Amino acid sequence: MSDWFEAELRTGLASLMTLCLDRSPPHDSVVMTAREWWASLTFERSWSPERDTDRIREAFLRLGRDSIRWPTPRDFLVALPPTKQQRLPRPQGPREPTPHALKCIAEIKSMFEDVDGWAIRSQPFYAAMSHSFPRRPGPTHYHDARAAAAGAHLDEVERDPLDPANWPENQPEEVAREDVDRP
Repeated sequence: MSDWFEAELRTGLASLMTLCLDRSPPHDSVVMTAREWWASLTFERSWSPERDTDRIREAFLRLGRDSIRWPTPRDFLVALPPTKQQRLPRPQGPREPTPHALKCIAEIKSMFEDVDGWAIRSQPFYAAMSHSFPRRPGPTHYHDARAAAAGAHLDEVERDPLDPANWPENQPEEVAREDVDRP
């Protein structure tokens, strides 16, 4: 690893040593402690001076502020702030369609060129399609068609079988007898 990371690590560990935290290593083993921290923090991890210098300093400041006992490398990684992500610039203005996109649009338009004898070229697509489909019947048309299919006359009043007034037990005696089969 580069010298800058080792320098940042030694500076941060020295600042933690001055705090006299519980379970801190003895002063004569600080060099060995720094080597072990360096080995732990560089294993399967890369560090960049442009990206990580401020983050490492902030992590040691957080450890000094929040720790009661000597921290581990894992505590350091937890205290390490996330990297600052750079945002991509917004695209400038509308993009021009590619030749492939223009070819696909032309193919789609040619598929619908003549719908029911009406050319789409001069009209927007949605306007052309609205003329090619028949209108759906409204609720009255639906009711008339349903009644005609059932053979009912529109001037007849149908008896609703779900209405309790039309149940045989609620009908007058002479009406109820008509519905009963007699031997």
